Amino acid sequence: MSALDAILESEVQSFSMVDDYLQINFTNGSILNIYNPYIVTSGNLSELDGKKLSAVLESSSKIELNFSGFLNISIDMRSEAYNGPEAMQLIRVDYPAVIWS
Repeated sequence: MSALDAILESEVQSFSMVDDYLQINFTNGSILNIYNPYIVTSGNLSELDGKKLSAVLESSSKIELNFSGFLNISIDMRSEAYNGPEAMQLIRVDYPAVIWS
């Protein structure tokens, strides 16, 4: 089970570029910060608001976030893709933060 399963079916409230990373805010209060390089496929990032996270696919080289309406975000998880010590961070209400490093 992935830590990201906790936000499956959660709706995106807003997103923003903060300095050099992507921050996705969900209506349940969760926040996903993506620090590693990512690619948006099958859609445009500007369409992310209001979409539900419908599936998460994880491998050693990438994490795929599939949102309703066929919008997908693919995050590069290879060691050479890291810009700093963390690839991603998931913050949830009443739970400790989860760090991908």
